[in-house]
Amino acid sequence: MTSPFGERMTPSVRYWTLLAALLISGVCGLINQIAWQRAVKIYLANSETLSSMIVVLVFMLGLGAGSLAAASASPRLRNPLRSLGLVELALGAVNAGLLLAFGESLRETALTMQTAALAAGVSSTVIYAGFSFAVLSVPCFLMGLTIPIAAEAAQRQLRAARSKAVAEFFAMNTLGAVVGTVLCGFLLMPILGQAASLAVAASGNLLAGAIILVFLSRLPTAGSEVPSTPAPPEKPRRKRIFHEAVVLAFVLGALSLGYEMYLFRILALAYTPLPWIFSFVLCMFLLFWSAGVYLSGKMEVSTTAALALTGLSIALTPMILSFQRATSYPFPIWGGGLVHFLPALGFGVLFGTTISRYAQRWGRDVGVFTALNTVGSAVGILVMTLLLFERDESIDAWILSASLLAFVPFHAAREGLLGRHKVATTAATLVLAAVILTGVLRSGPVLASGRQAFYGRDGVVEIARDGRVFIGGLWHSVLFRDDDQAAKRTENVRRKMLIALLPLLVHDGREPKSALNIGMGTGATARTLAKSAQVSSVEAYEIVHTLKSVIALYPRESLGSEHLDKLHVYWEDARNGLITRDRSYDIITQSPLYLSQAGSSFLLSREYLELLRSRLKPGGVAGIYSNARGNEEQALLVRKTVSTVFEYCESFANGYFILASDSPIRIDREAFLAKLDPADPITRDVELVGLDWILEGFDTPRLDWTSSPYLITDDHPLVEYPSITSWLLDSD
Repeated sequence: MTSPFGERMTPSVRYWTLLAALLISGVCGLINQIAWQRAVKIYLANSETLSSMIVVLVFMLGLGAGSLAAASASPRLRNPLRSLGLVELALGAVNAGLLLAFGESLRETALTMQTAALAAGVSSTVIYAGFSFAVLSVPCFLMGLTIPIAAEAAQRQLRAARSKAVAEFFAMNTLGAVVGTVLCGFLLMPILGQAASLAVAASGNLLAGAIILVFLSRLPTAGSEVPSTPAPPEKPRRKRIFHEAVVLAFVLGALSLGYEMYLFRILALAYTPLPWIFSFVLCMFLLFWSAGVYLSGKMEVSTTAALALTGLSIALTPMILSFQRATSYPFPIWGGGLVHFLPALGFGVLFGTTISRYAQRWGRDVGVFTALNTVGSAVGILVMTLLLFERDESIDAWILSASLLAFVPFHAAREGLLGRHKVATTAATLVLAAVILTGVLRSGPVLASGRQAFYGRDGVVEIARDGRVFIGGLWHSVLFRDDDQAAKRTENVRRKMLIALLPLLVHDGREPKSALNIGMGTGATARTLAKSAQVSSVEAYEIVHTLKSVIALYPRESLGSEHLDKLHVYWEDARNGLITRDRSYDIITQSPLYLSQAGSSFLLSREYLELLRSRLKPGGVAGIYSNARGNEEQALLVRKTVSTVFEYCESFANGYFILASDSPIRIDREAFLAKLDPADPITRDVELVGLDWILEGFDTPRLDWTSSPYLITDDHPLVEYPSITSWLLDSD
């Protein structure tokens, strides 16, 4: 695949051709990352936080290993451009293989391993991480090879002389990552699905490889001793400064990725945990970072000033968040919300300035620098997710800020600023100290929202003064005592209780029933089921471990009941539990997420509903929460998917709650009254909620159940995107 075309190109055109290939490669890399993150959640059954951490961690470790290997091998490559083209082709082939692998065979293999590990007492997190690493390490390693080899090729074959060109490689590759994030997170995933997204990425890698091999690979190669940008006259000092630079590379990686994980949390709190938040954070962080890297290649920047301003912007983040959450009209996420990404601009400037200033042998030095940066990134991800997420996110920001500002005095002394600008340096230090001290004395998120907050790696749970429970910034439940009759007459509590009452009322069996509650929350549904004389046992699944603290602090308002000896709670993913525990139930009822929330399709897809159906006993009833918040097309999509799995279906309150079974569902007063025993505590709850109100709430005449041409599947999470759902169904 070689061509004489490249020999007739001008040096400028050759250079931009290489940049274009790196842009395409960056597009594919982030399409893959987003698709992989979703695949890990589906096939390895895990939480948003943990799956994001695992994929980003494996991604960074693979990049680091690839960069380190390229640092060693690139000076010995006879034709770096040909090698780069072959790497891109290999990436396309491997990603095509992963497209085939992320199917039923991979899922079955993962589940077999997981079941065996659980039986042996091995943590499921270890299984998730190990399996993800085994599957994704090869493509991530190949991605890590690209920039160092491209830098070597630019120096030896394109005859680039400016070391700042290295910053341009990173900027262009990262700009491609921004484009890939937008394409996958906002268009490809909701419209075409996961498999198609992976196919686009594989095709893009093949295209990038073809461009390099056809247009550039026949360029002559200089010897391995080609001189780089002239070094300063003091050789020993140059070597010492380079070592200081790679230390800073590690620190920048740790703090920048720690801050990125921090943004995933705070923006979900400020703007609700929607499915595009992950893509939005990636997109904006990479865009600002690449802009910073590009600026560093166009102008001389003081490392001291960049460190100080970046540290200050991080320190201000909790106060900005506090103001956002305290106001009735928070900043639009595409407007004032972008202020949260200013530190990413600073991180980009620092990265580009440092690597451009100290790179001599481009392939070797870029490889080492990138490897240490990505290893630092992995450390930052682990520390933030596993340790700092357990505390107030305001403190997280100040830890990141202080860690960065600790390098200011050293660089100020090295740049001679302490002697020439003592007053300005002292004033700036006092301002930074005052900002951080003010933040430490105020707990921003708690004061801003007026809520009591509980922190954990699974998310933030907040309790409002009126008892409403917010999980990840969204209102999900309400705390109330079981003997609070006034609360049970309110609309909000009545709707929560219906998640338990409706399946009990329509189930046709007479014997004591076994029940399962998926998405237990603070326990209102599980408590209602457990106290019923009709129910012999209740099991519940809840993935947000942070709720344990709420239940412990509010026992009477959550699970407090003398009947809870019937209840057993599994603090894990429900889908994983249903697969690994072969148990059947008379009633399964669930209310985990809003339809537009990230991950909602995992408990609404056709594949999941088929699993749910397989766990129902003959005559069993499934209750499925389906609050579309007025989006008729979204609600129709859920109904269509449910109706393809279950033979009999009914809906309540315009699809707010769906009842599904393989046995006829009878809805009338006589049938309901026959199931209510005056001695059963559940009868009193039905009276308080109002039997007439319940009967009137069923959708008669029946709603449209079948006209949608789409289904919710593991591959296609369309239901999580309300606006795109409406657009697609309206256009059809």
